[in-house]
Amino acid sequence: MNALRWFLVIATALATIGFLALLTLADGFRRSFGATENGPWMALLPLLAAGLFLAALLWPEPRALRHAAAVAVLILAAGSIWILRESAFIGSVGLLYSGLWGLWYWQAVWQQASGAAP
Repeated sequence: MNALRWFLVIATALATIGFLALLTLADGFRRSFGATENGPWMALLPLLAAGLFLAALLWPEPRALRHAAAVAVLILAAGSIWILRESAFIGSVGLLYSGLWGLWYWQAVWQQASGAAP
């Protein structure tokens, strides 16, 4: 379970760094064509979700944090299913991440319920 946890931490951190780079480059490219800017929620919401995922993975002791991140992962899975129609690859990656995160969450909750450390 520890290997899965650190794999998810690294994957989330790399995806967040990639998202920030894409956001920076795409914003300049979009403005060069005179298009309107995206709202701030388009930048903040994925970053907040990634921060929530990372916090729950790095500090798994607080139950409320872990459960809040699990709800966010369910929303991510629903969004990934919705995106599957437009981009099979992006939707599949989102579903794969959601599934792996859900597996870690299930193991962490089950181990805590049985008395073992997460």
